[in-house]
Amino acid sequence: MPAVLDYHVEAVDGPAGRLADVVGSSPTADGAVSGILVVDVGGERFRAVPGSRIDDIDVADRIVHIRCRRDEVIRAPEVDPGGVEDVGLLLVLVVAHYFRRRWVGDEVGEQGGVI
Repeated sequence: MPAVLDYHVEAVDGPAGRLADVVGSSPTADGAVSGILVVDVGGERFRAVPGSRIDDIDVADRIVHIRCRRDEVIRAPEVDPGGVEDVGLLLVLVVAHYFRRRWVGDEVGEQGGVI
């Protein structure tokens, strides 16, 4: 997965940033990514998006297509740009963010939110 760092990240409704890091990554048997994408959304802001949201990787154009909207990426959990020291804690935060949104009933669209 490191070969895709600095690829553009494209949400279903347009550009969402660039891929700054992938943490806790381990490809599954079907080729999916179980890690967390660290997306640089600009302005020294980094957000955590689950690798399971990857729809396609366009190697020729250096684009990672994800199944969520740009505003969902912006609302995703913030990540320290200096690096992730505790991948387990980050995973818990990402999962908690997803379930909080579903339980509280935020408007999340067809895909069930970012995470």
